[in-house]
Amino acid sequence: MKNIRRLQIVSVLSIILTIIVVSCKEVVTYDLAITDVQVFDAYTGEVNTDKTILISGDEIAAIIDKNDGFKTRETIEGKGRLVSPGFIDTHIHFGDLYGDYDEAPEYLVSDSVELYQQKLSDTFLKYGTTTVAVMGQPEKWLEETIHWQKNAKADMPNVLVTGGAIISDEERPPYGGHVEVMNPEDARKLVRKYHEKGVKHIKLYWRLRLPEMEAAVDEAQTLGLNIFGHIDFNLVGIPAVMDLGVKHFEHVMTVSNDAFGMSQYYGQLNNLMEEHYPGIEAYFPYLLEQMQMVEDTPELRDKRDGLIQNMIEKEATLSTTIHLFGTVVKRTFFNSYITNYYADQNPDLNEAQLERLNKAFDTFMAYIKAAHDQGLKLRIGTDCKEGGQAALSEMLLLSEAGFPMSDILRIATLNGAEALQIDADSGSITAGKKADLILFKNNPFENSKALLDEKTVIKSGKVYN
Repeated sequence: MKNIRRLQIVSVLSIILTIIVVSCKEVVTYDLAITDVQVFDAYTGEVNTDKTILISGDEIAAIIDKNDGFKTRETIEGKGRLVSPGFIDTHIHFGDLYGDYDEAPEYLVSDSVELYQQKLSDTFLKYGTTTVAVMGQPEKWLEETIHWQKNAKADMPNVLVTGGAIISDEERPPYGGHVEVMNPEDARKLVRKYHEKGVKHIKLYWRLRLPEMEAAVDEAQTLGLNIFGHIDFNLVGIPAVMDLGVKHFEHVMTVSNDAFGMSQYYGQLNNLMEEHYPGIEAYFPYLLEQMQMVEDTPELRDKRDGLIQNMIEKEATLSTTIHLFGTVVKRTFFNSYITNYYADQNPDLNEAQLERLNKAFDTFMAYIKAAHDQGLKLRIGTDCKEGGQAALSEMLLLSEAGFPMSDILRIATLNGAEALQIDADSGSITAGKKADLILFKNNPFENSKALLDEKTVIKSGKVYN
């Protein structure tokens, strides 16, 4: 009997002790909770409902069921709305933001740096683009922009820089965002210099000849740098660059350009342009007609489709840059800088010309959709003065071409993060990753144009105003 009483006393004391320990245990207080939301899973394409996202500092701490308990300093009531990762633009130029290359400031280090950063945020962050990759910039801006890269802020996008786009020496003065190398050893030295300064990505431009290309790629691979290439106009073809081990390429239109035999078909295309566009020498109509010629010529179409298959087999990625073409055919949702700043590239076109170019644009979007369906990994890369708006425009153009919204959001988030090798920290809503998020007012899965509607942007765990 005494033993039983002792056991009862021990049990009661044990319970009391447990209660004391639990009550004394520190309860985690989160900085921000976004309650009752639908969470887009960039890996699966699924949308998980009835969730709450908990944020500590600049990181996602946890994703829990909406009815689970928590303690937080600040709350955003999601009211069943959709949350996605912040958008990632894998191709911008600071030269587009801070004046053209003839009028841009010599250095960004000045009393105006905050104004430059604000311009970046106004252009991208308020539209949901939380990370940008600068694919070529004046070298004099490198020190300051690397500082931006290393010191992420809640009120401006994350910045990744490449230095200047690398080209071989040529007679004409290089653009402000390009840097010339005289020979293969010069290419190696430039890549080493960038690495020492903290650059993690390099940009190869199509004006780089094969010997310098091989040297730059080899040095970058030795140093563990990530390589992007704008490979175009048949100087060094995309297959040859892939054979060097490069996987990330710029602009879907370059696939068609690579298939187009400049020496064999150049005269035919020029005759077509003179017949249908007399007096017009605009770049984008020329490229659209070139893409249509590739589609209409079985030999060229087969070459293009074979190149796409080669890229898929080698796990290549390709940036989009489709808004600029959509502007020319009046298919976009706002006027781009082609309209506002480069009128010669967006000439007045008559009804017959617009009809031709709209057919070519449909061809362009159809081969992009076919490449995606076959497995080519796309990522948003606007290459545009108004990149935040252009990213939304590109996503809507993809929707009009038949892309599912789950694929569009993955293209705008995770695909870019993986290509930029930042997917350990960005690109999906996962505990431990950066709290760079978009809370949509209206659901783009229900209507794609909801992408244009009001949205709450959370950058580094802070609501961006």
